[in-house]
Amino acid sequence: MRSVRPSAVLVRPAETYEAAEVARRAAVSVDDLRRLVQLRIVEPDADGRVTAGHVRRVGLVTSLVAAGTRSTVKLGGPGGRCIPALHQSDSRDT
Repeated sequence: MRSVRPSAVLVRPAETYEAAEVARRAAVSVDDLRRLVQLRIVEPDADGRVTAGHVRRVGLVTSLVAAGTRSTVKLGGPGGRCIPALHQSDSRDT
């Protein structure tokens, strides 16, 4: 078996995006993205940037909300976070 030397492994840093680009890529408003940051569903780095994984997470959460999960969605196992609906008012509630 051939071993790989650590110096021979190329690891590229993850591409990161600013809030406006994340919102555009995930097809959400910047306000909805801010709400996800407040809920700690998306956690930007020290420079306020996030990875492509966060973009996918935003898409997943907004898909769940759009599918009719009006109150909360629980992420993870025991101790996982509950995600309140992104929009405070829902026309279906009237």
